Amino acid sequence: SAGAIIYLLPRDSYEKLSYQEGEVWRYDDLIAPTDITIYHDSATVAQKMDSINKEFSNYYSYNEQIFRTLDSTLTKSNASYGLQAELRSIFRDFYTLNTNNRNVIKGVVSDSVYQLITAKKLPYIKVNLQNTNSHELISTSEFTSPLLIIKRINDTFPDSTSQSVITQLNLPTLIIPNFTQDKEQIQKLLEREYATVTCGIGLISKGEIIIKNGEIVTAQKARILKDYEITL
Repeated sequence: SAGAIIYLLPRDSYEKLSYQEGEVWRYDDLIAPTDITIYHDSATVAQKMDSINKEFSNYYSYNEQIFRTLDSTLTKSNASYGLQAELRSIFRDFYTLNTNNRNVIKGVVSDSVYQLITAKKLPYIKVNLQNTNSHELISTSEFTSPLLIIKRINDTFPDSTSQSVITQLNLPTLIIPNFTQDKEQIQKLLEREYATVTCGIGLISKGEIIIKNGEIVTAQKARILKDYEITL
């Protein structure tokens, strides 16, 4: 912070050097005793890390197997042909992709992610739909959640006979997100981007003047002085 005072003790001096950001450097010219790598300050690192986390949190993967599991479960159930057909239609509506129109893709996400969508905090996600290294940007405007699908089913089939069959199907264990965070991809991207933040951003060569007498201790100079202190 601007008001912080930092003390430096060079190897060849017992004099404590103090400075305040924004004030004049009152000592002799400070010479780099060795090569000094310059890094981002902790506040900048934290800010950049937070920005990176937000940027790459919207990578998702698509699981096409869920609809097949639902379809198979319906076929094996004791539900009437009519109920099976109507339930299958509901499941197909949300669990199969409309490949002819990438701008309107329906899908199912977790209830917590759906809350982000309704709060307009996640208008788009990046998804690998072709099993390649390429991620498509798709809108979440037509996405729903497991709770809403179950509510739709219960509202559509309120009669006791249908409800008995639906209970036996144990739908909460079957109606799960088919779009989930691609944690493996996110981790790879985060590691790559984190490395660019924590690596050195410059170099002060041995013998180079770090700061001259009478020069103002700017925020950048203060950062370099901190890195100089680390080398002592």
